[in-house]
Order: sequence, then C-alpha cells, then structure tokens
Amino acid sequence: MSDYSAFFLMKPEDVKRYAVEVLHFFQPDEETDCVEIGDGNINYVFQVRSRKDGRSVIVKQADKLLRSSGRPLDLYRNKIEAETLMLEARLAPKFIPEVYHYDETMAALSMEDISAYKNLRKELAAGRVYGHLSENLSDFLAQSLLPTTDLVMDRQDAPDGDCFAPVRDSAERLRTRLRQAGLRREWLWLDGETMDAPEDIRALFD
Repeated sequence: MSDYSAFFLMKPEDVKRYAVEVLHFFQPDEETDCVEIGDGNINYVFQVRSRKDGRSVIVKQADKLLRSSGRPLDLYRNKIEAETLMLEARLAPKFIPEVYHYDETMAALSMEDISAYKNLRKELAAGRVYGHLSENLSDFLAQSLLPTTDLVMDRQDAPDGDCFAPVRDSAERLRTRLRQAGLRREWLWLDGETMDAPEDIRALFD
C-alpha cells in the first residue's frame, strides 16, 4: 500500500484513501464513493463524495503518458494549472473554484467540487442563452488579465514569469527548428487571407 511518497497513477480506491490520509477531507471511518468524471485525453479527474452528508472534493491527477497513444507528457503542466487557479482566485474569487491542495509528488490538484454547475460548452452548443454570461466573462477578464501583466506584477510572478519557463522553452525550440528547416513564413487570418505579422512577432523568427 502506497504512502503517496512517490508518483503512481491512482485508481478510485487510491483516491478515496488519498482524500483521507493526505487531504484530511474526510474522517478515516467515513464512508465515501469515488468515481472518475473526467472525459479528457490527458488527465484523470475523480470526485470523492461522503455518503454521510454529501461533502465532496475533486482530485485531478496528471499522468506521464497521453491516455490514447502513450506519448510522454510533462507532469509540470498540473503545477502550472494549480498556480494559475490560485492566482486567479485571489484576483477574481467569484469565478474560480477553490484550490485546496497541490501535491507535486503525485501531480495531483485537489479543489472545490463545482460539478453542480452546468457545462457551458454543452449549454451553448444546445443553443441556450444566458443573459449574464457576457457581463461575467468581461468581469473575469478585467479582474484577472491586467493585474497579471508586467504593468502591475513583478515579472517573475507574472504569467510569463518563472512559472511558465517550460512554455517559453518549448516556443524557443520551435523557433530554432523553424530556422534550421528554412521554412517559409507566412501569416494568415483564419479565412486564409495573407497578413503582415507585427514587427515584434516577426522578430521572433528573424
């Protein structure tokens, strides 16, 4: 039986015990149910719920491999998501689920269960209209975007600071390979119309 001191991919029974022994969200003798609710190809998302009073927690674990093909993945992505959520929660708490815990060893993000909300993507696809949606989206963007730019935050704490170093490194590798391959650069609108890239973007490839 693992003590969660080394990474392994958890199953529902492991997550139930994790919610007790690591998160201390439930009592040791409390009966719970755990189901996987994620439908993605990258992470594993579990909901653990108390049979006694319905309290619940979400545990989202990243894996080292893509679920469909087995392609290697970087576990660091879950830490980026956790830190981003915690930062956004400070800026716009009305719109962000609370992060309870991030476990770097297990690459597991534990957070508030918001599954009672409807899935916006599915609602919009079904043609449903929400009159308050545009106001909520604009409020969230206004509260979270400007305060996380270099105009307000120290660079090392901003979204393009040290937290996103792997992303910048990946972009730099892409630029290097494009240069080495001598690929022709052309900038397009979504409809295919050729456009001139801004100087600061084109400079990345010069």
